[in-house]
Amino acid sequence: MFARTTMKQYLAGAAAAVMMTATFGSQATAASSDAPWKIQDVSGEARFLDQEKGAQAASAGTIMDAGDRVKTGADGRVVIARGEERITVSPSSEMGLPVENTGPYSTRILQNLGTILLKVQKQPNQHFEVQTPYMAAVVKGTTFTVSVGNKGAAVHVVEGAVQVADLAGQQVQLIRPGQTATRSSDSSAPVKVTGVGTAPAGKPDKAEVDSPAAKPDAKSGDAKAAP
Repeated sequence: MFARTTMKQYLAGAAAAVMMTATFGSQATAASSDAPWKIQDVSGEARFLDQEKGAQAASAGTIMDAGDRVKTGADGRVVIARGEERITVSPSSEMGLPVENTGPYSTRILQNLGTILLKVQKQPNQHFEVQTPYMAAVVKGTTFTVSVGNKGAAVHVVEGAVQVADLAGQQVQLIRPGQTATRSSDSSAPVKVTGVGTAPAGKPDKAEVDSPAAKPDAKSGDAKAAP
């Protein structure tokens, strides 16, 4: 009887431990998503466009609220952090937070121009979206770049996997490390995937994206446009 009772107690304790771990893990994930984005580092020319106060010089320690944006000059670079997650805003780029996040994902980033490098914390479900004027990228957790030009957008995956789609959600592609998805500004344009493991389709049309998919510089960590 003692042995059986002990085993039952052990199993009950183990089950409780699993439940507690899952609960604490969920709480940690929620806490990360609820934490604010903060400007961690600034170099060169960079502006912080406050939804309420207007434009001002970007500075480390500034909290980004809904509707705020960051815009860099030709020599500007800004690193934005939230817990372990990072967004590196490359020169001549602009990104921001929506005034109101009405989408299904806990985090939404608006990428309007140039290139950003994102390192997103891994979670069990898709939780992080980057929306450009031409297509959107959704991830569970990965490292990737998003580039936007006047004639289109591109997403390049460094690690993990990224789901990309046109804004209507009609064309959905899963891209993996070494692959790049592009879509031109033409409303009827397809989402094209090139790179490692894809069928040869010739060189992508340079007119599709003014700012091509960028890859992180091995020394600085900045996102640099692929040649």
